[in-house]
Amino acid sequence: MKFFNLALVVLISAILISGCIQPAPTPTQPTPKETATPSASPSVSTTVSPNVSSTPSTNVSPTVTPSPVTTPTCPSACLYGCVAGTTTCKNPVCPITCTNGCTPGTTICLQNTTFRPMINMDFETGNYSGWTVSGTAFTLFTGDAFNPHGPKDVIVSNNQNCTECWISNYTTTHQIISCPCVNCNMTPIPCKGYYGQPYSGYQGRYIASGYPGKTTVGGLISSQFTITDNYLEFLVAGSEDRELCIGLKINDTTQDLDCEALQNNSHTVRYFPPKGMIKPYSNLTRVGWNTMDLKGKIGVIEIIDASTSSFIEVDDFRQKAVLTGTLVENLSSTFYSCNHNGICEPGVGEFTAWCSDDCAYPSSCASSSSGGLMDYNLVCSSFKLTSAGLNLSVNNTGLGGNHTIQITGVKCTDEESPDLATYAAISRNIAVSAVSPLLINSNCYDAHGLQINFNETNTFSGQVFYVYRQTDTNKTWYGSFDLNAIVK
Repeated sequence: MKFFNLALVVLISAILISGCIQPAPTPTQPTPKETATPSASPSVSTTVSPNVSSTPSTNVSPTVTPSPVTTPTCPSACLYGCVAGTTTCKNPVCPITCTNGCTPGTTICLQNTTFRPMINMDFETGNYSGWTVSGTAFTLFTGDAFNPHGPKDVIVSNNQNCTECWISNYTTTHQIISCPCVNCNMTPIPCKGYYGQPYSGYQGRYIASGYPGKTTVGGLISSQFTITDNYLEFLVAGSEDRELCIGLKINDTTQDLDCEALQNNSHTVRYFPPKGMIKPYSNLTRVGWNTMDLKGKIGVIEIIDASTSSFIEVDDFRQKAVLTGTLVENLSSTFYSCNHNGICEPGVGEFTAWCSDDCAYPSSCASSSSGGLMDYNLVCSSFKLTSAGLNLSVNNTGLGGNHTIQITGVKCTDEESPDLATYAAISRNIAVSAVSPLLINSNCYDAHGLQINFNETNTFSGQVFYVYRQTDTNKTWYGSFDLNAIVK
């Protein structure tokens, strides 16, 4: 035991001598912090971290600074900003709440003061308020049934208790007298509508009619209105005549009063002459223009009756989101057809103004009123004059009462009143709506009744006289066409 105690004393003394263990501080001295005053003597302690050199290592990569990103500057002219990351201007989108559209190039709603409504487009005021009237075609009505100086009252015109009668030898004067009525030949006539055919297809009570007399001419032009919908529709009846037409013009309130001038007017954006499916009298047909590309623009409607042999009637102009009528062609300088076959065909719309190669000036063929009464049963469908004679086809319109007719005589002449005995005798039945030849390589005669021998480029100006009977009534009728033709 003594030996163990002696060995322990020796070991402690050796440690103290070597400096590995410092003597405990006296109670009056504070214990120094290990990190505040490092030992001057080299020492090893398990609680001290090894020193780290302040010199950077040679294998550390340098820090890379990114280049600044350049954002395109939106031009000041782009009032609605630019497409993100570009200098492309944003297009303004008109808010759906702007029911009258926006000022062009902005999102500013058009105010109601800019919007112009359509005024009296169905003529139900019983007058032409909202329209400017020119000429005599739309104004010379007399008698209660025709509502003097205004639209035609079709209810009264269709009234079976009244009769429209011609007086003063078929002039433009009318009167209403009690039934039964007689015409100038003292023959009883029907009591309805136009020559016994009641009006149909109209809207309301009144229509704009160019018929106080077929020889009157004139026009109507509406007040300005804002185009707001996809389609502009209207009702129309009229003959296929190049001097009858309807047009839509933008920013132009002057009247053209001539169909060719209206069609060629730079402000005219839509144009329509009665043709094809349009009925000539009494039965109005609904048609429409596509106006989707015209929304927001200010337009006027012009109606022209410049024809001295036929007339036009219209009703109920209205704007629609969905088309309910028949879509008609947009404005085209070649609206009338031209098939370039060397035959002048007014029956399909060929006229001198539109088809000069088939209908060289002054080519024309139209019903004549030289005898005082114009026949509307037969219309000229096509014609061609050659050195061998005249070829002419006609169409039975049925306007005389849907009769099949039998042609019994015909003569091409420049005589004013040819002797009926000199007519070429024929027998040809023509059903309603059918087209049939009237003359085939027929001779024509001069003013003295002498046969004309035609040479190329010769011109003939005269009439084609004809006589026919209605097969169901056995009545006989006389008529003629005014004909101008050039030998081909």
